[in-house]
Amino acid sequence: MKKSNFFKMLREFAYGMFILDPLLTIWKMKYNIDIYTMLLLYGDIVGFPLASPIYKLNLLVYLYGKILNWKKDVVKEKDITEKLRR
Repeated sequence: MKKSNFFKMLREFAYGMFILDPLLTIWKMKYNIDIYTMLLLYGDIVGFPLASPIYKLNLLVYLYGKILNWKKDVVKEKDITEKLRR
């Protein structure tokens, strides 16, 4: 085994052991925060109004680009394996 292959394997092992799990946790938390924020602001689109219209209009400027992706994600049918993964 070459020295470079050993160090590459060691680096990948360390990445998987120390960095990958916290990174995946951060990505899941960010995804959940995005979903809850969009639900709070645009829940009336799917029939779940929570916030008053003035706050929605103020934040519309910042979150307008995410509306289509959010609607697709909320409305799409989820498989049991997807629910177990999150």
